Amino acid sequence: MLDINVSKINLFLAFCISTDMMDTQKDIRDAIRAVLPGLSQDVLAALEDVLENLGTTTTDDLQYITEGDLLPVLKPIQARRLVAAWAQNSKYFDIKSCVTFA
Repeated sequence: MLDINVSKINLFLAFCISTDMMDTQKDIRDAIRAVLPGLSQDVLAALEDVLENLGTTTTDDLQYITEGDLLPVLKPIQARRLVAAWAQNSKYFDIKSCVTFA
């Protein structure tokens, strides 16, 4: 009989999910900084809040962001740069997984 410790599996999966979410937040921050490296910490934090409020949970979601979504915190040219870069590079972002089942 296979002895499976369900609580350890649940703890591992919870760790994977929380780690993946932290990675995703960092990935989104990196995607912003790659296009607009000179953003202040305040503007970067405000932009991350806007993206979170729009429902952005992965870097793949960035391809659906519009210029108008970003105008509350960015200047028009900055917003256009991000939207253009994210639309062009939408296939660049990797889908991350923590557990692979064979």
